[in-house]
Amino acid sequence: MHYSNQAQTAQLNNRIILQKYVTVTNDNDFSIKEWQDYKPIWAAAKNLHGEEYYAAGEEQSKKTAIFTIRYRRDIDESMRIKFGKRIVDEKEIDRIYEITFIDDIKYQREFMEIKVLEIFPE
Repeated sequence: MHYSNQAQTAQLNNRIILQKYVTVTNDNDFSIKEWQDYKPIWAAAKNLHGEEYYAAGEEQSKKTAIFTIRYRRDIDESMRIKFGKRIVDEKEIDRIYEITFIDDIKYQREFMEIKVLEIFPE
């Protein structure tokens, strides 16, 4: 997105949820790692296609997308994003995206682009 600050803000019209991989204690008092929702935030969502898709060097079986959000200091590549739904074996499940790269656009600390790959259930 290369618009004015006001235009960029208006395009942040998709609700995404950041998730963290955390250690929790289960019912049997064992420590286990699991993904937990961290923060819901507004984002602009864009699937890569055409020239952008091939320039990114991704295989066709992978779904690559970019989420643009307001700048935040509390995001890193160890997190993932939950956005949208998909049907798998006649069940509706959340779409989950692995964060592959985070870009502070022009180092201005106003907006960030988060490049992601969709994780498909096994």
